[in-house]
Amino acid sequence: MSASLNYRRLFASEAKTAFMPSYFSLRSQSAQSSPKSNRNEMTLNLHHDHQCARILQGRGPRLIVCKRGGIGARKYDADRPKACHALTIQIGNPTRQLQVWVSLSKLRQNDCQQDARMTDARLLGLWADGMNALSPGPLNSITDVAGLKVGHQTLTDGGVATGVTAIVPHSGDIFSKKVRAGVSVINGFGKSVGLMQVDELGTIETPILLTNTFGVAACTEALIRRAIMTNKDIGRQTSTVNPLVFECNDGAINDIQALAVRPSDAWVALDGAKDGPMQQGSVGAGTGMTAFGFKAGIGSASRRFDIAGHEFTLGALVLANFGRSGDLILPDGRRPDPKGANLQERGSVIVILATDLPLADRQLQRVARRGGAGLARLGAFWGHGSGDIALAFTTADPIAHTPSGAFQTVRRLNDDLIDVPFRAAAEATQEAVLNALCAARATKGRAGLTFPSLIDWVKETTR
Repeated sequence: MSASLNYRRLFASEAKTAFMPSYFSLRSQSAQSSPKSNRNEMTLNLHHDHQCARILQGRGPRLIVCKRGGIGARKYDADRPKACHALTIQIGNPTRQLQVWVSLSKLRQNDCQQDARMTDARLLGLWADGMNALSPGPLNSITDVAGLKVGHQTLTDGGVATGVTAIVPHSGDIFSKKVRAGVSVINGFGKSVGLMQVDELGTIETPILLTNTFGVAACTEALIRRAIMTNKDIGRQTSTVNPLVFECNDGAINDIQALAVRPSDAWVALDGAKDGPMQQGSVGAGTGMTAFGFKAGIGSASRRFDIAGHEFTLGALVLANFGRSGDLILPDGRRPDPKGANLQERGSVIVILATDLPLADRQLQRVARRGGAGLARLGAFWGHGSGDIALAFTTADPIAHTPSGAFQTVRRLNDDLIDVPFRAAAEATQEAVLNALCAARATKGRAGLTFPSLIDWVKETTR
């Protein structure tokens, strides 16, 4: 993929912010006054044929995306690429200061495209077929669940090493077609948003975002604005929306006090979400995460199983940022030593489990709890300062926001057969954490500590 520019900062005026996805590159950094309209304007290029109109209500900037062939389309220069569009930011009062916050960086590859060099636990020989009763899906990732998409936005600049990871359960409007879910708080030292309503109602009504602890507010705002754009009656004619954001503290590597994650970064992750192979390791929300003294981050795995002649899939995606140095136990019994400081267990881990198996919300809560079994297999004991949270959802039989009748029929698995998804949850979680460790590369932390790669340890011990 040829290098392009990723526009991942935003425009602001009087603390009002206009949030945009990526695909923007700066055309002109100087605002030009227009005597006729008495407005300040700035023009940027929007690459790719992307539907991204964002209108910010109230005072502050109003964004107008001029879509090719659409209303308000501008004239195109002869030398301008066909897939290039113009964006104009207009501010009504020309005396009001227009600030442009810009950070341009080269995209190494598509946010959701698999890195061909990524190493996983199976490639390193840490996990072999036959070690457990269940087989992985074709991709061995959460995206083996049909219709599910994952996207990342990675931020690395001037001490910042963080990002956002998005999980989109299905391609429709999740507020209108909710998915059943259950949550298990294994150890509640965390600041996630939206868990209380999931626990009470058993449904998810927004995509799921993962980020660092201080990025929760920005991601929450992005999910609310995105839901309102699609459902204008939210908070007025109908209920409010329950954004779902999970977090881990990446301060060992990332300058978390920089508050680097913006709502626009969440838009990037959401708009870039795709099915198929996904990046793992130091990407998106996992950029600054560590586990068991090693560099870690995002990891994923999946399991396939047959029930009553029907094949189902359960996939896990983890944000691994937990475990004390020296406590990691590999499937073959070895205990890797990162040879670093024996830090107190103060990390966190987020486990997201997705399946296409019809399960009730209470059953999903029980499946989510089995994610903790996968963590325990690795040597975790869910320390006092660790926020360990698992969420499970099913894409089977979405629930309408406005039901058509007084009674609803719900398909659910016979409880006598639920040990199969229990095992799948434990296995997929365990392997997903190992994949996060195997995909990440050695990284230097903020306090001078170096978090080595598990790959390097494997190579040194198998010479």
